[in-house]
Amino acid sequence: MLILLKILLIWFLFTSCEQPQQVNQGNSSTKALSQKLVPSKWKSVSQFPVQLHYGSSFSQAEITAIENSTQNWASSTNQKIDFFDMTPSSVESKSSLDAYDDNEFGIYKLSVWPKDLPGTALAVTQIYGNRYNIGSSSEFIEIDHADILINFENFIFTTDDSWGYDLETVILHEMGHFLGLYHDKSSADESIMYPTISRYHNSREPKQKDTQEILKKYPTRPTVDAQNNFQDSQQRNTQSEPVILILELYPDGKEIIRIKKESGHEVHHQHHPLK
Repeated sequence: MLILLKILLIWFLFTSCEQPQQVNQGNSSTKALSQKLVPSKWKSVSQFPVQLHYGSSFSQAEITAIENSTQNWASSTNQKIDFFDMTPSSVESKSSLDAYDDNEFGIYKLSVWPKDLPGTALAVTQIYGNRYNIGSSSEFIEIDHADILINFENFIFTTDDSWGYDLETVILHEMGHFLGLYHDKSSADESIMYPTISRYHNSREPKQKDTQEILKKYPTRPTVDAQNNFQDSQQRNTQSEPVILILELYPDGKEIIRIKKESGHEVHHQHHPLK
């Protein structure tokens, strides 16, 4: 009888401790986001351009790579949507991963990689948002904050086709996440959102598939399909739930999207929605 009680106690301790979740895109079965990874986007095209801050530690060649990426995402809409506006910043890094939830949308060159992120990740985009229409077919995440972190501590990035990972390719991919795109498993030739980037691989413009996906989220003119994909402010449920997505890019084909939600003391964050 005593042994049985000990077994039951151990089982209770294990099952009562819910850990942060790691899921593969397209195969999510978590309490955080119902049974799938639901679409995410910024509230409206009127919120662009987002003021994207970058630190002084970036070289001029690296800043040019960032600028090229912002211009190429705008080109994917035939210049009808200017997604990003580059702004210098004195902020180089934060004390913790949670500290990036501030009033600054940033792209960070990190020589010291956060301890709460895998050291084998090339780059990470962290997205804060609110989840609406929970449990319904129209469930979605409305983004209100995002940051891009690049792992300069453990990897070498290049801007001139020398040895290393092409920085412009990595930034273009992460900006796709920033705008609400997830990984696309078709092929690197078909989508910039392919979940891995190898050395010497350059892909510095969104592909046709990426352009189609971004225009579904942010149509230059209203369409029935766009209205069906995302609920407007009149159609959404007034109840929402804060959520954080951590989208990690690896050089070996592995893809991890970590999902965290505000529940008790699991996550603490504030939202700073654009007006």
